[in-house]
Amino acid sequence: MAAVGESQIRVLASKDSLTFGQFTVSLIRSKHAPASPRIAELIGEGKPITAPLKFPAPLTDFKEGGSFSVHIAPPLGNVLVQGSAGFIANALKGYQADVIFLGIAGLATKTQDYQDSYFKETVTTVGATRIIPVHWDNFTLPLSEPLQPQISLMGKFDSEMSFMIKKVEADKKLNLYMMQGMTTKKLFTE
Repeated sequence: MAAVGESQIRVLASKDSLTFGQFTVSLIRSKHAPASPRIAELIGEGKPITAPLKFPAPLTDFKEGGSFSVHIAPPLGNVLVQGSAGFIANALKGYQADVIFLGIAGLATKTQDYQDSYFKETVTTVGATRIIPVHWDNFTLPLSEPLQPQISLMGKFDSEMSFMIKKVEADKKLNLYMMQGMTTKKLFTE
């Protein structure tokens, strides 16, 4: 891996946008899902990477540093990527998304109130009707292998999916899609 030159790095503030051809990408400050002290230390929650990493680098060298929701506005529809099951209340107001890639790892370890608030602050706020769960898989496996649920230390996949299924069954406008790694799904048609 080659180092990225300083001239190629741009630090964005929350709600800043970049345009790539017909796509506009906005970063909205969010939070990582609240983690146990052990997991928070492992992922470096809230800690920045202070020096370039030398690869191969151990997991503990990577730091969470801060979390963002990513809003992508292509010509045919809008997408929100909510990578972690954390949120900041009202941060997504004013954004619309047809599809949401929704982080669910660790959601089952939270209270029912937290789970409901997370769903409301993400899916409901942006008006998404198509939900694709992400951050549910065991990311220690090679990408050449089929995705498997994460280890129980990180979450409870069956409970997290049960929560998602109940939400979708309660609102007939919602659709839940599961994707396998290295596959594609056409999100919009002309």
